[in-house]
Amino acid sequence: MAKPKKDVTGEIYGRLTITGDAPYRSKDRRVFVTCECGNTKDVLLNSLRRGETTSCGCYLQEQITKHGDAHARLYKIFNSVHNRCYLISSERYSDYGGRGIVVCAQWLNNYEAFRAWALKSGYSDDLTIDRIDNNKGYFPENCRWTTRNIQQRNKRAFAGGTSAYRGVSHCKQTGKWLAMIKVNGKQKNLGRYPSEIEAAQARDSYIKDNILEGFALNFENGVIP
Repeated sequence: MAKPKKDVTGEIYGRLTITGDAPYRSKDRRVFVTCECGNTKDVLLNSLRRGETTSCGCYLQEQITKHGDAHARLYKIFNSVHNRCYLISSERYSDYGGRGIVVCAQWLNNYEAFRAWALKSGYSDDLTIDRIDNNKGYFPENCRWTTRNIQQRNKRAFAGGTSAYRGVSHCKQTGKWLAMIKVNGKQKNLGRYPSEIEAAQARDSYIKDNILEGFALNFENGVIP
C-alpha cells in the first residue's frame, strides 16, 4: 500500500505559498502555489524545497527591469544556463539538470551577481561560458569564458558516447572502451581499453605528452576521484 502523501498546504518558500497538490506530469510531485504578487502556478515540490523556485517569475522580471539588460547577450546566457538546469522542457535539460548539474545559490536568482562575476572574469561578446569540470555545476570557481573551439574540446564525452568521461565511448562490438580526441578538426583514435577509466587515462596522457592547450583532463594531476 502506497504511503500517504504529507499535506504540505500552507508551506511557504520565498514568495510562494503552497495551496494544494497539482496533477502529476512525471513521477515527481507537483503542487499549486500562490505568489505574493497574486499569480498562481504549479511547480515541482522538490524545486521549492531545494530553493530553485522562489517566485512565479516576478522576481526575475523585477531584476530584468532593474538592470536593463533584458536584450543583452550576457543576460541571454544567464537565462540559458538556468533553463538547461531547471526547465524540464528544455531540449538540453537531460544533459544538465537531468544529471544533477545546478546553478550555485549566488547566481540562482541574481543576474547582477552573475554579471559582476562575468565582467570581472574577462567576458566579451566573442566568448561563451564553459564549466572547467563538466561533472560539476555553475559556480565561479568552476566557470570561465572561452572560445567555442575550446568549449567543444571540453565536452564530457565523445559524441554519441556512453561514458561520463571526456573523449570516451563504449564499443558494443568488442565490449571495450574507445578513447578519442579531436585535434585541429581531425578525430584521432587513441585505442580500445578494458575499462573506461583506462581509456580516460589514455586520453589524459595523450594531452600531457603532446602538451595540448585548451583540453580539460578527466583526472586532475592524475588523481582518480
